[in-house]
Amino acid sequence: MLLDLLLPAPCVGCGKLPKPICRLCIPSFDVDREQMFGIPLFYAGHLQGILKKLITSYKDSHRISVEPVLVDLLNQVVRQTQTEVAFDLFAIPPRNKKNFRRRGFHPIERLTARSHLGNIPRVSSSATRPVSDQRLLAAKERAGNTNQAFSLCRGQGDLVLVDDVLTTGATIAELRRAAIEAGYRVTAICVIARR
Repeated sequence: MLLDLLLPAPCVGCGKLPKPICRLCIPSFDVDREQMFGIPLFYAGHLQGILKKLITSYKDSHRISVEPVLVDLLNQVVRQTQTEVAFDLFAIPPRNKKNFRRRGFHPIERLTARSHLGNIPRVSSSATRPVSDQRLLAAKERAGNTNQAFSLCRGQGDLVLVDDVLTTGATIAELRRAAIEAGYRVTAICVIARR
């Protein structure tokens, strides 16, 4: 964050200085809704264009300065979810240790903590075994990579699953399995971007 102030980087959208994202490039989306696993999936947009640039610059180039825009998009998704679905808890996938060491932060953990979800209890999740980075894996490999890899603290209540990007759904499917096994009722899925 301090680096962004000392050495301002160009806008992730248009490349102009000095903002991390200029007013003209801030994305505007209507929250989309579809069904996944028989429950509603809410997302701000598809992982393309400016949304893809924002997320990849945040996660892969450590552009923490774009975080407020991503938090705002997550808040839009959460607000829409709250108008349609009841929940009193949320859960996110556990940290991938290798990615955490490389980045120095867990993207969805930071985003949820700074969003409206920060006022809702989060159910702790953990990895029961190492999981590889999903980005280079095909759908079948992703499913095998995450199969039986997560656990949640036991409890009960209406739970929403939250992540930054949904690609094949393997991570969310495993998080859902772990949540149901731990005693929760999964009522919805919220993500910023749908690939």
